[in-house]
Amino acid sequence: SGAAKKAKSSVVMITVYNRTGGESPVYEKVAYGSGTCVLDRCYIVTNYHVLKKGNHYQILHEGISCPIKKFPGGQGVLFDVKTDIALLKIDPSMDTDLLPATLADSEKLKEGEWVLAIGNPFGLNQSITSGIISSKGRDNIGFSDIEDFIQSDVPINPGNSGGPLVNLKGDMVGLNTAIRTDSGGYQGISFSIPSNIVKRVCSDLVEFGRVRRGWLGFI
Repeated sequence: SGAAKKAKSSVVMITVYNRTGGESPVYEKVAYGSGTCVLDRCYIVTNYHVLKKGNHYQILHEGISCPIKKFPGGQGVLFDVKTDIALLKIDPSMDTDLLPATLADSEKLKEGEWVLAIGNPFGLNQSITSGIISSKGRDNIGFSDIEDFIQSDVPINPGNSGGPLVNLKGDMVGLNTAIRTDSGGYQGISFSIPSNIVKRVCSDLVEFGRVRRGWLGFI
């Protein structure tokens, strides 16, 4: 469909390695994940839990390598543990049709609305699944400190984390993050971080290098 074609242009595969050694490093592949181009062609958002499994990352879009660059402060990765969101920076001049996702207003999502998930489950590149929004505002799930998840019945599996949940216009409404499972695989319940949170966190990371949050003190 047109929605899937539009959304696929923003999705990358992230391969996570453990790099050890000095002048002759050894790379051990430890995980696959997904990432979504956001804001502009420089930035790839994914889940922090994907990147923390290793210390070296390869980003591919349709088989083309996207070189990773450091942020102005010298960091290779910017992240917000409280929301499980991480940001990588890539060279925007690479020869690929990678485009930033259009971020929809996740507040306008309705229960029962059809959505698609795009990612790389078990390393299977650019896989597309579909389902409906089951609920909004899910918290107390136990995945992260700050939770306001979109629940859906879209099938996602290990490797889907960091890919987009999109509406039937192909606009991103969430960042696929977790499943509720006893088996380790999909069992009918998926959770995504709303696009409004993704946009706010990524914008803060780019501008300030961290997420700024207000606090209230009492004397």
